[in-house]
Amino acid sequence: GGNKPYKQLLKKYGMTDAMYVRSLRKKEMSKKLLKIEVTEKALIPDETVELKYEENRSKYFRPKSIRLRHILISVKPNMSDEERKTLKEEAEKIRSQILEGEDMALLASRHSRDRYRVKGGDYGFIHKGRLDPDLEKQLMDLAVGVVSQVIKTRFGFHIARIEAVRPPEQLSFEQVADKIRRQLSETRKKLLKEKLISRLKQAAEIVVY
Repeated sequence: GGNKPYKQLLKKYGMTDAMYVRSLRKKEMSKKLLKIEVTEKALIPDETVELKYEENRSKYFRPKSIRLRHILISVKPNMSDEERKTLKEEAEKIRSQILEGEDMALLASRHSRDRYRVKGGDYGFIHKGRLDPDLEKQLMDLAVGVVSQVIKTRFGFHIARIEAVRPPEQLSFEQVADKIRRQLSETRKKLLKEKLISRLKQAAEIVVY
């Protein structure tokens, strides 16, 4: 912001020009040291990534997933039994409309009370463990195109339809190489940083005030 604001900031923090330059130099030296001793030494060669993949091939596996279209009629914890009954009847009515041929996506955008309503209730592909257990156990084996019964969970009343099923799949090396490289690099960076700090401490005279 110019010389005047710079001088004002120095005064505010009780620093001289020389002190500030020294702090910048120290910061740059620290960055360069970390780059040389940690970042550059933590680069993982392709052969190491490939070996890690082959040794752990079974871990790189995409489980069966389903593409779900869903409508939620939500229930609040403090609602009365009568209010819950009314909402269940609403859900049953919506299910009947779907069975009669009305567009489920359109009905979801009108009636669903979750964030996927803007996508017509389309959750995309999801695998086991991503849904509420009470909902999931009734959906994972549902046939494609079949509309579920009205399912009750702690969130409310659900109507769902499986749009497609993606079978279990072994992920290729190309699909997971970047992830493996990042994991190996982060592990190596942590070890290198710990060794660097230990080495610096041993060589330094540390004074505690």
